[in-house]
Amino acid sequence: MTMIFREYDPSDDLAPCAALMRLLREHLDPDDSAVAARLRRQMTQGYRLGGLVGGGRPMALMGFRFMENLVFGSFLYVDDLVVAPEVRGQGHAAQLLGTASRIAREAGQDLVVLDTALSNARALRLYERNGFERVAHRLVHRLGS
Repeated sequence: MTMIFREYDPSDDLAPCAALMRLLREHLDPDDSAVAARLRRQMTQGYRLGGLVGGGRPMALMGFRFMENLVFGSFLYVDDLVVAPEVRGQGHAAQLLGTASRIAREAGQDLVVLDTALSNARALRLYERNGFERVAHRLVHRLGS
C-alpha cells in the first residue's frame, strides 16, 4: 500500500485519526467526536497532527509541537506516535520520526524530544535505532479527583 504524508487541519474530519490515536491512548473517550474535539483544542495550542495516509485513511499518526524550556532550549516535541496494527513493522514509525527531524531542521531546530513508557521496550528500541538517547526519567504526581 502506498502511503503519503499529510498534515491535518482543524477543519478536517479527525474522527479516523481519533480512532487510531485511541490505540496509543487507551484512556481516551470512546467517542471519536469527543477525541476529535480534543485534538482540535490542542491544535489551537500549537499541536500539529500529521500522518501517513493509505487507502483513504490514516495508517500512522504523529502529534507534535514546537516548545521551549530551560532544559533543552527550543525543540520539536513529539507528543504522540502510533501505527495501525496491520502495517506495523514496515518502517512507518521511522518514516514519521524522519519527518519530525526534517520539520525541526526546516524550522531551525536541532533537537527532537519525545517521551515513552519505560515498560515499552519495543518503542525504546525503535527510538534508539533512530538516533534517540535516554536522557531523563519523567515523573508524574497524580493528584486524584
